[in-house]
Amino acid sequence: MEVQSPCPPGGPFQKQQEEVEKALLVTGSGGNGDDNAPFQEDDRVQWLRRRVCAGLDIPDLLFTYFLLENQTLLLDFLENASSSWLILYTAVSSSHQTPRLSLSSQNASSNGTAPAVTFASESVELHAYTGSNPRDLGRIAEHMMYFMKLKTSGLATCEDLDVFLEYGVLPAGPSLDSLEQLLLQLFLPLLSSEDILGESKFWGVKETCLMDRMGNELLSNMQKVLSQVTNAKQSLTLSTKLTIPSLPPDCLYKTEVDYEFLLELETAANDWVPVIEATVQQEAQKIPMGKHPLSELDFWRERVNMLSSLHGQLSSQRVKSIVAILEVGSSNIELLQSLKSQYSDLNKMFLEAKDNVNFLTTLERHFKTIHKESMMKVLETIPPMMNALRMVWIISRYYSDDSHMGGLMERISTQIAERVTEEVNLKALFKLPAAEAFQKIRTAKRVLDSWSETYLQVRERIELGGRDPRWEFDRKRLFERTTYMSSICADLLTIVEVVNDFLHFLGPELKAVTGDIEGIESVIQKVLGMVENVEKLPFNVFDKSYALQWSATMSNFNMDRENIEHLTKAFIDTSFKKLRSAEGALDLLQNFKTIKSEGAINKQMTDKFNDIIAQFLKEIDTTRGIFEQNVATPLSTRNQPPVAGSINWARCLFGKLKKTMQKFESIGSEMMNDPTAQQMNMYYCALAKQMLSFEKHWAGQWAQSVSQQATNYLKQVQNNASSIEKAVEAIGSTNLVQEILVEKEDESLEFQELYERLEQERRSAVSEALKQYRSISPLLMKLEEIVVSTNTGKSPVLVEYYKYWEQKIFDALIQMVLKGLLVLQSLFQFRKISSRQQPLCKCRRFKVNFYLNKPDVLAQPPLNDVAGLLNRLVRTVVTSARAFIRWMDGTCMETPEQRLGGDSEPFIFNFYAEVSANPQIIKKMLILGTHVNNAVMGIQKHLEGWRKYQHLWRQDKNAVLIKFAVQNPTCAKFEEKLARYAKVASDVSETPSEKHVEFLTILSHQLVSSIRNEALLWVQMIGQTMVENEVPRVANIHGRIENYLKTLHQKPESLEELKLVLNVVAEIQSSGMEIELEYLDLEERSRTRVLYGITKKPEDTAQIFDIRKRWHGLEKEAKILSISLQETKKKFTEITKSQVVDFSREVSSFRDRTMQKGPGKCNDLDLGLQLLEQCKAELEKFQSRREQLVLAQKLFDLPVVPFPLLVEVENGLKNSVQIYDVYSEFKALVEKFSKTLWVELDIQKLVTATEEFLIRLKRMRSLKSELTYINLEATVKSFQESLPLIQDLKSEALRPRHWDKLMKETGKSFDMDPKSFTLANLFRMELHKFATVISEITNAATKELNIELELKKMADTWKEQQFEVFKYLKDGQDRGWVLKSTEQVVLLLEDMALNLQSMTNSRYVRAFLDDVNFWEKKLSLLGEVIDIWMQVQRKWMYLESIFVGSDDIRHQLPEEAKRFDNIDRIWKKIMAETAKNPVILDACTAPDRLASLNSLFQQLETCQKCLSEYLDTKRNAFPRFFFISDDELLSVLGSSDPTTIQEHMLKMFDNCAALIFGERNKTVVGMRSSEGETYDFQTPVTTDGPIESWIKSVEAEMRYSLYQIAKEGVFYYAKSDRPEWIKKNLGMVTLAGSQIWWTWEVEDVFQSVRKGNKNAMKQFSTKCTEQLIDLVAMVRSDLSSLQRKKVNALIIVDVHARDIIDTFVRDSILDHREFAWESQLRFYWDRVVDDIIIRQCTGSFRFGYEYMGLNGRLVITSLTDRCYMTLTTALTYRLGGAPAGPAGTGKTETVKDLAKSMALLCVVFNCGDGLDYKAMGSIFSGLVQCGAWGCFDEFNRIDAEVLSVVSSQIKQIQVLD
Repeated sequence: MEVQSPCPPGGPFQKQQEEVEKALLVTGSGGNGDDNAPFQEDDRVQWLRRRVCAGLDIPDLLFTYFLLENQTLLLDFLENASSSWLILYTAVSSSHQTPRLSLSSQNASSNGTAPAVTFASESVELHAYTGSNPRDLGRIAEHMMYFMKLKTSGLATCEDLDVFLEYGVLPAGPSLDSLEQLLLQLFLPLLSSEDILGESKFWGVKETCLMDRMGNELLSNMQKVLSQVTNAKQSLTLSTKLTIPSLPPDCLYKTEVDYEFLLELETAANDWVPVIEATVQQEAQKIPMGKHPLSELDFWRERVNMLSSLHGQLSSQRVKSIVAILEVGSSNIELLQSLKSQYSDLNKMFLEAKDNVNFLTTLERHFKTIHKESMMKVLETIPPMMNALRMVWIISRYYSDDSHMGGLMERISTQIAERVTEEVNLKALFKLPAAEAFQKIRTAKRVLDSWSETYLQVRERIELGGRDPRWEFDRKRLFERTTYMSSICADLLTIVEVVNDFLHFLGPELKAVTGDIEGIESVIQKVLGMVENVEKLPFNVFDKSYALQWSATMSNFNMDRENIEHLTKAFIDTSFKKLRSAEGALDLLQNFKTIKSEGAINKQMTDKFNDIIAQFLKEIDTTRGIFEQNVATPLSTRNQPPVAGSINWARCLFGKLKKTMQKFESIGSEMMNDPTAQQMNMYYCALAKQMLSFEKHWAGQWAQSVSQQATNYLKQVQNNASSIEKAVEAIGSTNLVQEILVEKEDESLEFQELYERLEQERRSAVSEALKQYRSISPLLMKLEEIVVSTNTGKSPVLVEYYKYWEQKIFDALIQMVLKGLLVLQSLFQFRKISSRQQPLCKCRRFKVNFYLNKPDVLAQPPLNDVAGLLNRLVRTVVTSARAFIRWMDGTCMETPEQRLGGDSEPFIFNFYAEVSANPQIIKKMLILGTHVNNAVMGIQKHLEGWRKYQHLWRQDKNAVLIKFAVQNPTCAKFEEKLARYAKVASDVSETPSEKHVEFLTILSHQLVSSIRNEALLWVQMIGQTMVENEVPRVANIHGRIENYLKTLHQKPESLEELKLVLNVVAEIQSSGMEIELEYLDLEERSRTRVLYGITKKPEDTAQIFDIRKRWHGLEKEAKILSISLQETKKKFTEITKSQVVDFSREVSSFRDRTMQKGPGKCNDLDLGLQLLEQCKAELEKFQSRREQLVLAQKLFDLPVVPFPLLVEVENGLKNSVQIYDVYSEFKALVEKFSKTLWVELDIQKLVTATEEFLIRLKRMRSLKSELTYINLEATVKSFQESLPLIQDLKSEALRPRHWDKLMKETGKSFDMDPKSFTLANLFRMELHKFATVISEITNAATKELNIELELKKMADTWKEQQFEVFKYLKDGQDRGWVLKSTEQVVLLLEDMALNLQSMTNSRYVRAFLDDVNFWEKKLSLLGEVIDIWMQVQRKWMYLESIFVGSDDIRHQLPEEAKRFDNIDRIWKKIMAETAKNPVILDACTAPDRLASLNSLFQQLETCQKCLSEYLDTKRNAFPRFFFISDDELLSVLGSSDPTTIQEHMLKMFDNCAALIFGERNKTVVGMRSSEGETYDFQTPVTTDGPIESWIKSVEAEMRYSLYQIAKEGVFYYAKSDRPEWIKKNLGMVTLAGSQIWWTWEVEDVFQSVRKGNKNAMKQFSTKCTEQLIDLVAMVRSDLSSLQRKKVNALIIVDVHARDIIDTFVRDSILDHREFAWESQLRFYWDRVVDDIIIRQCTGSFRFGYEYMGLNGRLVITSLTDRCYMTLTTALTYRLGGAPAGPAGTGKTETVKDLAKSMALLCVVFNCGDGLDYKAMGSIFSGLVQCGAWGCFDEFNRIDAEVLSVVSSQIKQIQVLD
């Protein structure tokens, strides 16, 4: 049933509430109704009520109604552990708009539960959602509020609700935004929250790992859903929107074809096709980015997102209907086929992508695992991933193909390989602990092996099944890399295990035992060298292309391993002979046992056990001797008490023996059963007993003396500590906010008043707490005096004690602040007493007054002040901690003020920063801030509620009521307005003037009064408007009655007078109902005003009520008069009948005349227009007579004759009127435009107006058959056809020459005076007969106009174009003006030149030929000037820095300097003029500007030529200057400072980075390489004279000094230890000397072989290997950076030398005449020439002595040897070499390395298109003169023309050589 009742005033829900209670009593006495009242008073329910009402913005009563139905649900949520969440939401009512109660007895269960009840207020309902009916939530929810329990048990108290219940308001509705917010703000934070209750992060289940895993998976899936929602939003945002026309409802069923509609559909479909095609092509061109499997998934997802919107639009029913219509009605078959084809491609692509996403999504978590999870998880995911791949292979259409699935597996293989490469990083691997590194490599290997093994297992299952397609993927592509990497991991496991075993054995224990630290370190370095060789490999070990290098690395590792094992065995034998510690020996023994591969070493160590026991016995005897010697006066360490020091001395003495004995016992019982071991045990026990007795003696004596003294000190300390504790407790118990102030009064207080009282009390409390705090430091200093006898407060002994109390004080301050915040929290929220049976306690409320201050409702105090004051109250509680100054570090003294600067504010270290950062305080402040915000928002909301009445005072009452009165409203309308405003006044009066919002009281007394007065004012003004509306009506009715009475009292003498009287009588009779309604309405209005208390004058009211009486009397008098006139009416009846007959005859005649000769039958429209006017006048007369006759017939009760012929004439004339009206307007339009002057004519308006006339004619289709319509249509169309001709003639392109030509061609002469020539003149000339001629002339005029405009635009452009000039600064000095880049100007010139060229080729250019020629010349001049201008500027800027900036150059080139000074003066004058007037046209066309610039250019060319000749003389003097640029050379020549050469040394010398200058840079004493190696000249070179002179001397001294150094180094090689010799000599000398002696030793071996020593070569091979090993050991030793580089280069050369000897041994090369020896690069010291000679094959070369420094050497391979031999042979025959091969293979480096070997300068040049024959000639000149090599890289890139000249140059060099 449904119970409804009207809403009584003053209680909107009172009636409903009573019916609710009655209904609940009726529906069941045993139900929840009896317990409802106690439940409503439950504190927890009230807690929920406040938050739900505030969060969902609903009244309290609606929540009360909600409780009636959902009491059980709420109790279950609060008390049942299994119910963890609840959602409350509001929804719009679907059936009622008034408060209602709906009860259904069908829902009442047999056990007496309450029926289903739905409550609503003002169409809003409140519902609960627990998951049982999910359809309701997304469909109808408006606002939602969630409650989530954070613990599994029930919530018994409000405190539990505060701590363990999370709640908030969420957006609702079925939108992606809402879903995204729900996931982001609710579910993800909940699932991501950390453990807060000591339970599982998920579900609140303790110690449940399974739940954690499930929760993690749920969290991952939730993040995935969020990502998909976000992608969907982006897809919708970026999707393509098609324009889809709307379809009429019945379009599919129409039989007629609407061609316009069909054209619209075809246009839309035609627009779709390119969009679909572009989208499909764009997507088809895309490929997956990246080489990992996730990239493929992202690729398909992106395609689905991009296509889904377009596919959805095309698949919609509307588009299908459009296609169906086009298939039936469209003739464009090609469009339909194209649309269907494109849609088919799109559909296929979309379905394919969607299908692939569905399948790959099942693999996504596996892909993510192998992408970023740990290797163990990767290992675990491979089997399930492979099974999932098998399912995809079977089911998917796309991935059932070998190439597609194979490609996916290749991506997976690549991902696994890259993950292993990242995980097993050699640089980081060997820095990890051995166990961790071993585990990392083993796991990686298992992953690699599992990948291939699992694949083979799944493949086998597929084959055994026999139903599914087999996997025939390319195994090499899938597993080649992973298999190789697995083998590398196996090698790495071996390396880690071996190295770990060695390092474990060679540990510090062995050093302690043997003392041979240097020997052990040497072996350890060898072990670390093994690791370093692997760790610093220059290639990726997992790259199979380096397999040979890795194999060589492992071979070297195994060789090193064997060598170290041999060294270790030999070392063990010698180590035990040096035993000094039994403990260390035992540790060594244990270490040997842990080495798995060293069984022989373990056995060898076991045999040493007896030696260890003997050593331990010696240690026992030694310890006993020391003890007995010092037992009387024990030794103790400094600052130790005597007793403790004595005991500590004994324990330390015995501790070492005890530790050793424990290790003996840990070895095992078998060894300890030996008799020697038992004797050792007996000796040990005897010494232990002796020392224990000593310890007990000293401890007993001390215990007796210390007891009494300690008791006294302890009491004093405890007393002080107790006082400090009380002070700290006093601080912690301080009440910053006095709760009594909050609770002692119930009335509301003003904000400022309460704030000041609270602040005063807070300051007092802080002052008291501060006194307690400052009393602590004296107490601590007193305690310091007791303990350490000082009173400073800074005792180091008590530092920790100070920290302890400072922490206590900090905790107390936290407690104090939290207590104050809790009191504020109690002030800011409802507080209840503990008993549930008593009502709520009152809470102090702040007062806020609302008042009306037009035009707005305001609050006092303002809301900003309310929020600021409350937040300040919260902050002051926390800032109370500022008064407590921190102690200085390690003291109990307050920190003094710190000043960072003289005027800066002092900084005080206090507790505020730490207190304010406390999480609990932050949380409380946030809670309080929430309360404040909620309160302010509540005030704002309540304020907005009052503003709904703002229309009362914002609207202009007079204007509104005037507008209302104009509408002539009825009495009901007036009463409706009066009732509305009266109800507003009533409602406002009944509204409570006080409202409680949170902890605030809102007072609205003044506001209520103001609003009520405004509403009542509306009532009065509406009543006044009603009165003003009635006054003319009352006067009008009384006037009509007076007129009627006057007429009735006249006596009729004629027919007209009789008609007048009878008409009045009839009018009175017919108007009776009208007048009655009028006076009834007026009377009702009067009563309405009385009802609403609106007063009016009594005489006005009397006039209204007198109308009824007067009208009834008038009706009675008219009735009497009508009876008295019956005889008179009979006489006039006969007269009327005869008049009707005569009128019918005249109408018939008029009708015949009109149909035969009327305006509708006239061919001449102008004549017809005159006839129409005549007929209309005649018709009006007939109509007037008809009306009189009809009136007479009605008066005399005769039948009314209709006169149909007159109606027929009327209808005919109506049609003619329509046509002639259009003609009249058209004629007026033509006349109007005809009078318009030709220059003022707007032809477009004329065209538009004509088209509008034609449209009007089309709308008159029903008149098409009329003759006048046909004539009018022909007239308008004829005029329209003449308009294009007028448009042509109106063209702006026509000039006087064109009008002259027109008159000549047409033979018409007319005056084109703009003041007199009109359109009518043009019409009279009948130019439409010459349409073709006019069209040709106007077309030509248009083309000419384009040319004219282009020329004008060109002229305007160049008037505005300007040069951009700026100041040219050099070294901070102003050097004048220069132009900025002119690229844009040049482009503009080129464009305009092209335009001019196209104009010249046009046949319409004749009229402008002179202008075009003028601009062609002008632009040509501009181009020439700008080009030469920029050339002059570049040369001037280059030479200016030389001639102006360098005095030395000016001194050396005086004539050129003078010439340049003149150039500089002219140039600056030109630029100054340009800066004043930068217009390009003016600047370039200035008098003699081009000639001046050409002259400047020629002079600059002369200066530059002279400068080049000057530089060439310098270069010829020192040829290495050819290798640096002109600017660099000038910077050297232009400075008198010799050190300026330094920055260019590396360009002129191979590896001389800098010269070493002597004192004051007067001499050069040596050279320094780029690596830092230096050497001194034999004779210093002075820097006097020109630089080319002394630098040439430096070059000569370099060669001479290096010659002497090399000669000395070669001489001492055989007489010195090789490592020492290497350290003492330069790097290039060590290389040359070693190669000279190696050559000599090889040839000496050949001599020995000839003498009979057949093993001489093998012996020399062994020697070479030993020398190489020595170098390896040397490079691992402690060397400087320079020495290490030197040894590295020597190792490269020695390795090659050793390889050559090994080849000789293998191939039995035993004679120096063998080609194998002759082909080697051999170094000799030729005593004849006393110099180094280099020989290879038939070539012989001198050593160059170019300083090479330590620039390193390339590894020499067989290919390198062949290149060397080819190049040296070419040099022998005066030829060059051209190594060929792919880029990056080392061609250039090989040439450079050969030059390094021969100590020659090799200059590398990168060739290109810009290299001309002059530059090549300069390079060749420098190379030839200084004897350097030139290496031309990319020589083939030089142009063929240049190569021809270069070949001649090279040929000439060869001839001269």
